[in-house]
Amino acid sequence: MLNNYLSGRMRVSWPRLIGVLPMLADCRQHRPADDALRAAIAAGESIVICQVITGLGGVGKTQVAAGLAHRLWSANELDLLVWISATSRARVVNGYAQAAAAVTGIDLADTEDAARRFLEWLSEPHGRRWLLVLDNLNDPNDLNGLWPPLANAGHTVVTTRRRDAALLDGRQVVNVGPFTPDEARRYLRDKLAPHPERLDAVDELAVDLDFLPLALAQAATYLADQGLTCAEYRRRSAHRRLARLAPQVLPDDYQAPVARTWLLSIDLANGLEPAGVARPTMEIAALLDANSIPITIFTSAAALGHFATRLDRVVDSTDARDAVQLLHRFSLATVDDATATMRVHGLVQRAVREATIAEDRFGGAGAATHALAELLSGSGCDPEDPESWLAYRTLLPHIMAVVGNISSDTLTGCDSPTFRHLLLKVCRFLYASGQYETGRDLAVLLPHRWIGALGPEDEDVLTARNRLGALLTGLGEHESARLIFSSVLKVQRHALGHDHQETLKTANNLGVALGGLGKYREAAELLEDTLTRRRKSARGDSPQTLRTANNLGEMLNCLLAFVQASEILEATHNGRREVLGENHPDTLWTAKNLATSLRGLNDNESAHRLLRDAFDRYQETLGWDHPDTLQTAVDLADSFETLGELYASRRLLESALDKQVEVLGAEHADTKATANRLRRRLPETGAHAG
Repeated sequence: MLNNYLSGRMRVSWPRLIGVLPMLADCRQHRPADDALRAAIAAGESIVICQVITGLGGVGKTQVAAGLAHRLWSANELDLLVWISATSRARVVNGYAQAAAAVTGIDLADTEDAARRFLEWLSEPHGRRWLLVLDNLNDPNDLNGLWPPLANAGHTVVTTRRRDAALLDGRQVVNVGPFTPDEARRYLRDKLAPHPERLDAVDELAVDLDFLPLALAQAATYLADQGLTCAEYRRRSAHRRLARLAPQVLPDDYQAPVARTWLLSIDLANGLEPAGVARPTMEIAALLDANSIPITIFTSAAALGHFATRLDRVVDSTDARDAVQLLHRFSLATVDDATATMRVHGLVQRAVREATIAEDRFGGAGAATHALAELLSGSGCDPEDPESWLAYRTLLPHIMAVVGNISSDTLTGCDSPTFRHLLLKVCRFLYASGQYETGRDLAVLLPHRWIGALGPEDEDVLTARNRLGALLTGLGEHESARLIFSSVLKVQRHALGHDHQETLKTANNLGVALGGLGKYREAAELLEDTLTRRRKSARGDSPQTLRTANNLGEMLNCLLAFVQASEILEATHNGRREVLGENHPDTLWTAKNLATSLRGLNDNESAHRLLRDAFDRYQETLGWDHPDTLQTAVDLADSFETLGELYASRRLLESALDKQVEVLGAEHADTKATANRLRRRLPETGAHAG
C-alpha cells in the first residue's frame, strides 16, 4: 500500500460505485418508462447511444434511472456505476474527476484534466461494464465537451426537464409522463395500506393531483402526518395553497416541494431569449384549460400588448412563439405542432396562479380574457351559425376555465365590456348548440357577478338574465324561465319602453316560456302583440321578426288554429329560407312547425315530405344528438304513424328516446313525452312490454 501511494497510484478495485445512488421510492410502481429504458439499453448490439429521460419535474425521471441502476448493480452486471447530480457544469466536472481517480488510481489536481482523463478511460477497450447517470441536467450547455463517448461496454443515461433539439437529436429519448390512473390508484393504496380507512375518495384525489407521482407522494405523506383521509385532504386542498399542503419532511429524499421545482424552471426559462416573456406567457396559460391551448392566444394583440406593458418594450408574435417553445423545452408545457396547441399540467397551472402577485395576476387575466374575445370576434363568429361552432367549441374550455379561475378574485378589469359581451355570446352559442346545462351553469354566474358593479338595470345584466331564462327553457324549467323573463320585461318596459328591441326580445322569450307551461292563449296574445310591434320598428324579414312569427305560429298550432298557423308559418318559412338559408336551424324549426299545421289540415303527404327533409338537414347540420334534431325525429315518427308505417314510427321513436335520455336526461319534459308516445304505440306494433 505504501509503495502504491509513493508511486502516485492508488489501488483500483472492482466493482465501483461513484456518487450516491438514490434509493428506490417507497411503494415504487413499475412503469412503461422502465420497460422503455430497459429496451433502449438492451437494443444496442455494438455501439450504444445515450438515453435521455425527459419530462416535467415531479413525474419520476430520477426514479426511472434509479430503477435501471439498482437492477443492473444488484444483478452484478456492472463493474462501474457513476451517479452524478448534473445541476451544474462544476458538479459534472467534479463527478468525473472523482470517477477518474477511482478507475485509474491517479488523483489529478486539475479537475478539468481529471474529467478529460475519465472520458478517455470510458472509450478505452478495458472490457469494464459501466453505467453513467447524469441526473437532473439543468442546462445542456453544461455538457459541452463533457459528453461521454459512444462505447460497446457502457451506457449513459441523462435525466432532464429540458427538451432542446441539440440535447435530444441523435440520442434515444425516453419520455416520462404522470402515472396512469391505475398506477396512481395502486400507488396510493400501497402507501395507505396500513390505514385503509384513509382511502375514502382515493380515486378522486388521484384525479385532483392529475396523477403526478411527486404530488401523490407528498399528498400521501401529508395526510399520513396529519391523520387525514383522502376526502379530508381534498377539502383542505380546495382552500389552501400548495405550499401549505407540503409535508414538513419530504418523502423519498426529495429536496423541494413539487411546486418550487416548477417555479425554478420558470425562472430559468424566463431568463433566456426572449428575456422576460416566458413567465407572463405561463401566467396566461395558468388561467386557461390545461389541454389544447391555442398558440394564437399568446400571439394575439391582447397578449402582445400585455407583454409589452409588462416588459416596457415591444414584444412581437415571434417572441411569443419563442416563449412558448421555451416552456416546451423546459417540460413546463408540451407543444403539439400539428394542431398549434400546447398542454400544461393542471398542478403546474395552480402553482403558477398561487405564485403570481396580484398586479401581474390582474394583467394576465385581462390579457387572457381579451385574447379569447379577440379570437371570437368578427362576422365569422355568429353564435347561432353552426359553421361558427367549431371556433366556440375550441375555446369554450378555456373561457370556462378563465371564469372559474378569476371568480374568487376582485379582478373587475376582467369583466370589461369586451369580456362580458364574449360571455353573452358564449351563452347564446350554448343555447343554440343544445348545451343547456353547461350554458345554465355559466349564465347563472353572470348576473350575480355583474350586478354589484353595474346595477340591476344595466343592459348586460338584463341580457345575462335573458340568456339564463332561455337556457332554463331549453332544460324544460319553464316556470323558472317565466319568472326571470317577467322580471326583466318589467324593468325594460319601464327603462326602455314597450317598443325597444331588447324589450321585444324579452317579450318573445316570455311567450315561449308561457307556451312551455301550457298557457297557449296567453302566449299567443303576447307574441301577436310583440310581432305587431316588431313589424312597426323593423323590417318584416328581419331575423328577430321572423323568430317571433315562428313562435306565434307554434302557439297557434297548440291552440289547433291550423289555418292561421299555416299562413304565418309558410310566410315565415319562405322568409327564413331567403334570409338565413335552407339549412339554418331556424329555417328547419319553422319547417317542422309548418308540418304540424299541415298535418292538422290533413295534408299528411306534404307534412311528411317537409318533416323528412327537415330531419335530414338537421342531421347534416346539427347532428343526431342535438335536441332540435331529436324533436324533429319525434314529429317524423308521428308522421310515419299517421301514414300507417307503424314499424318505422316505433324504430325512430326508440332511437330518439335513447338519445334524448343521453342528451337531455330521463326527467326532461321532451324525454318523458317521447316515452309516453312509445308506450302508447307498443301494442299497435306487436311489441311486448318487459
